[in-house]
Amino acid sequence: SGTESLDDFLDTLHNRQLAVSAMAFMDAWNLDLDRLRDCYIHIADGHKLIPFCAYNLTAQDGRTLYR
Repeated sequence: SGTESLDDFLDTLHNRQLAVSAMAFMDAWNLDLDRLRDCYIHIADGHKLIPFCAYNLTAQDGRTLYR
């Protein structure tokens, strides 16, 4: 019974995972160039790759720059 429970646990652990990614919002006033350079998640927009860290970036007047 103990082995079955361990096997069930390992199967559940392997097959039921959810990855969550979160990062601080950046705008024109708090842009962090080091974090932007190191961003490893990208969004494909047409023929461009946009770092996820910059995807919601806004200009000083509130315009979105990449969306």
